[in-house]
Amino acid sequence: MLCLIPARGGSKRLPRKNLQEIAGKPLLAYTVEAALGSGLFRTVDVSTEDDEIAQLARAYGARVPYRRPAALATDAVSRMEVLFHHLEVIGPVPDDEIVVVLQVTCPFCGAGDIAAAVQRYEASGADTLVTVTDFPHPPQWALREDHEFLVRAWPETPMRRSQEMERLYCPSGAIQIGRVGVVRQQGTFYGPRCAGFYMPREKSLDIDEELDLRIARALMKGS
Repeated sequence: MLCLIPARGGSKRLPRKNLQEIAGKPLLAYTVEAALGSGLFRTVDVSTEDDEIAQLARAYGARVPYRRPAALATDAVSRMEVLFHHLEVIGPVPDDEIVVVLQVTCPFCGAGDIAAAVQRYEASGADTLVTVTDFPHPPQWALREDHEFLVRAWPETPMRRSQEMERLYCPSGAIQIGRVGVVRQQGTFYGPRCAGFYMPREKSLDIDEELDLRIARALMKGS
């Protein structure tokens, strides 16, 4: 079983995001330690174009088998493109090999979560698995602007109290799992036979901007 942790150096909303410190450790360290702590993987690889991130990843025990090309380190490049580049570089990788992609910006996703998600994937018979969490508010309440006035985005859905609405799930991005052959064929983890692994919102916090970082630091301090 393979593990890939994409971690580029650039970030527009929160500069040097993957190196931001939380409770005395850089953000990247949490995901590397969780992957290694799960004891599941024959390799835990970090894909980066950034020398400082590469050095830090190695210091925490991950492998950095190559330097990611700059063309694959922009915010326009998808995670799938990074994964396919990784598989090509480290190949050949058999189709039935399981690959797990972890998101650096989810520091509360621990080794136990990774192990439980893999167990759920293997028991489910699904092609792929992704982690999901709750929306902070029902997405059915969404509004959009129309000629300077607000209108409901989905007027066909009755406006009800949140307790009365169908429960919908938000992909968290923390963990994505699939067999290499299936992922190559589908080009996505979100195919027709995709299982979900639920994680509560406090474990699914995704650090994209300064406010998220401040919340993570406060939660880590209180844990």
